Amino acid sequence: MSRRAWGAARELLPLAVLIVAAAWPVLAGGPPAEVDGAPHFYRFVALDHALAQGVLYPRWLPDLHYGFGAPLLNYYAPAAYYLLVLLRLGGLPYPWAFAAGFLLVVAGMAAGLYVWARAEFASPQAALAAAGAYVFSPYVYKTALERAALPELLALALLPWLGWLLWRWARRPTAAGHAALAAGAALLLLSHSVSVLLFAPLLGVYTLLQLPGTPGAGRKLGGLALVGVQALLLAAFFLVPLVAQAGAVQWERATAVAQYQNSFLRLSELLAWPIAYDAAHITNLMPNSLGWPQVALALGAVAALWVTRARPVAWPAARVVTGVVAATLLCGWLTLRGSAGVWQALPFLGRLQFPWRWLAPATLGLAWLAGAAVARLGPRWRPAALGATLAGCYLFSLSWSFHAPFAPFPSYPTGADNLRAQVADRFYTFEFLPRTVRQLPPADTLAARYAAGDPPDRLRPLPAGLTVLEATPGPLAQTVRYQATAAAMLTWYQFAYPGWQATLDGAALPVSVVGPEGWLGVATPAGAHTVRVFFGATAATRAGTLLSAVGLAAWLVVAGAARRARGPAPQRAAMASGALSPAWAALLAGLLLARVAVIERVETPWTYSPLNHRQPVTPAQFAELSVIGVDYPHGATAQAGQAWPVEVFWQASAPPQQAYKTVIVLWSGDGRPVAQHDNYLPAGYPTLWWQPGQYGRDVHILQLPENLPPGDYTLTAGLYYFRDDDPSQLVTVSYQAEQGAAGASYPIGGVTLSQKPP
Repeated sequence: MSRRAWGAARELLPLAVLIVAAAWPVLAGGPPAEVDGAPHFYRFVALDHALAQGVLYPRWLPDLHYGFGAPLLNYYAPAAYYLLVLLRLGGLPYPWAFAAGFLLVVAGMAAGLYVWARAEFASPQAALAAAGAYVFSPYVYKTALERAALPELLALALLPWLGWLLWRWARRPTAAGHAALAAGAALLLLSHSVSVLLFAPLLGVYTLLQLPGTPGAGRKLGGLALVGVQALLLAAFFLVPLVAQAGAVQWERATAVAQYQNSFLRLSELLAWPIAYDAAHITNLMPNSLGWPQVALALGAVAALWVTRARPVAWPAARVVTGVVAATLLCGWLTLRGSAGVWQALPFLGRLQFPWRWLAPATLGLAWLAGAAVARLGPRWRPAALGATLAGCYLFSLSWSFHAPFAPFPSYPTGADNLRAQVADRFYTFEFLPRTVRQLPPADTLAARYAAGDPPDRLRPLPAGLTVLEATPGPLAQTVRYQATAAAMLTWYQFAYPGWQATLDGAALPVSVVGPEGWLGVATPAGAHTVRVFFGATAATRAGTLLSAVGLAAWLVVAGAARRARGPAPQRAAMASGALSPAWAALLAGLLLARVAVIERVETPWTYSPLNHRQPVTPAQFAELSVIGVDYPHGATAQAGQAWPVEVFWQASAPPQQAYKTVIVLWSGDGRPVAQHDNYLPAGYPTLWWQPGQYGRDVHILQLPENLPPGDYTLTAGLYYFRDDDPSQLVTVSYQAEQGAAGASYPIGGVTLSQKPP
């Protein structure tokens, strides 16, 4: 092996182990299936099925919206789904391809930031620290495992690569750089539309901070503007219909449940300490938090701005570091309620839906600053700083990286599987719903037809006097040959939307919107005729496709010029300097081994269950839930006038059938209720979502009256629900305990009350 190859291997080995350590939850647990996981998986399946029919860019996916169809790829960026399709080209099972997509984007995140920081700081130690701070961050794990938001992760993976390309452009704009930047920016536009709102301004500011003092700054800025135009042209096939046909879908229905006013963070959550993971609990919702080690390193980079000793030549200019610090602080502040005035003044921010999305660029800014902090140190201290960075970031974010076993996806799902999943989970019912739909039809309308054949026959019941002689269903078209004694309206179980067209015996035929459900229909004449309905192009989609063709032709010209003028990059020598010790790979492997061999197997600060430390009670069964324990965090002795905490442990024996509420009551010795506390959301999670075997730690704060006399009291737990969600129709659930005890209020313990001190 040559010296150069050996040096490259020494750098790649720690980076590879870093990627494995970061992606371990997916490697060990399979494709994430929480929150957005199922929608993204079944969209990928629907796209793959459409591509198999020879449609290269199916703007309408017929299996979505309960089989009535959705114009998904007119509005939702497609890059992540096409990445999954590419991963499946060899016949890989769909869940494996889905998991491989998550692994690939995590690898892209780590490699991208490593390359960017390696170039920016000319230090492999600083680059590895930055990459570790990025992939070992709470927000990345929360996005991947708790939300399964693959498109957003793809944007997070593209962002550092764009940062690196912009860094190169600021030093030496070339045709190759132009082509790479245009392609990268177009990919970002096609990966996650919301992320573009977050990242584009920050990337622009970063570039502007890099340009001062470099030769030909004005020319570089003009060239960058051309790059932006070309990126927009490349993505025009998606962007033009997105804008031109925005009014054709009901955006307000998708955003009604995601108002930004309800999603601001508290500072205590933004800087939250890790919460121990409890595998048996109904939920482990981790806070939207920034990692403390990353914040500490960023503060170190800020302090380095004022250090007077000679700094390394490759350390960025003070204005760049100051700009990254300011941008990171701004992004963090925009997640807090104190920034509500800015959100109100800039209505377009509402498109982000959740203020905590600003944690994405803040996480990248902190990782970049972590690399800057390590680079600022002298060679003597860098190894210690790198080791502390990797271990600190890994261990701090470990709680976010645990998850309950994901529900398995079918290996080769059909359209019927897609429909069953939608009916069972009710996911994304209203996203990109055509405006023609005023009333949603029953979710299982097409279940029997999907079971009978795929694609199903979507022709609705026929009007009197019309007989279908032959019907040929297809995913994006259906042909019907009929005989009718009078004019009639043919309708399909297909939502009407711009792009649906029809012909009668080969001649154009107008389409209609039928009923409040927004069905696709055509008025047909009497006699024997052939009707064909199909999804075709609109003026907006044609214009977008034409612009993208122009952009692609121009890009190929630039790429061809770059190939002819290819030469060594100006920073190649700096990139080749220095090396990483294999010891860093050993450290990362050791951290992963500690997780697998110890932390996942025994109770630790990262994996702790209060269930193991409760005060047990004789189990009492209330319908599908039972009381299995109680805990008094401050003891079973209380004082009059005190707000006294009580924790009741409930466990599901079967899937709960009601949205149950819980109540605890304190009873005096003569049988009078003297204090009560109700929880409408037991353990902070709707009981309809509890799974058999899971438990909920239901926290009550019982306000004890000031005038309660000292003595012994009894505490009971109860369960109830509102019939038809009507608070006036309260239904109390009775319990059945061992030894035949039964009733409505189950005694869970005694309380000794002392007099309130004067």
